[in-house]
Amino acid sequence: MLLQVVGYDGANTPFDVTPNYIVPSSSPIQGAYVDLPVGRTALKFDFLLQGSGSTYGYAALNEIEIFEEESPEENR
Repeated sequence: MLLQVVGYDGANTPFDVTPNYIVPSSSPIQGAYVDLPVGRTALKFDFLLQGSGSTYGYAALNEIEIFEEESPEENR
């Protein structure tokens, strides 16, 4: 699966959280995940998913966690 994230500021102006599609990391404990520091205020996000090849015919997210402050991996 490939993932691209777009944020929107208070004026509903889009900005790239990821400049292009990225491949999530994989962990045997947590599964695939992406840690994306945004660095600015956002009112909403679009998560754009794309399958990568014949192995992933359909791309899907199981869960999205959004933290206002930095969250160390051991707190997840």
